[in-house]
Amino acid sequence: MPVTFAIIGGSPVQFKPLFEYNKSIYQQSGHDMAQFEVGVHVHAFSELIVKK
Repeated sequence: MPVTFAIIGGSPVQFKPLFEYNKSIYQQSGHDMAQFEVGVHVHAFSELIVKK
């Protein structure tokens, strides 16, 4: 039951309740918490600054 959340806007902190909900359902369903996995796909931009 691993899941990957795609965060395409907003702060990742805003998605904490979704992660906590997924974790609680996983636990309530009797799954082994040692096997609990969540993936995150986040769009990120970086800027290369070259000094001349």
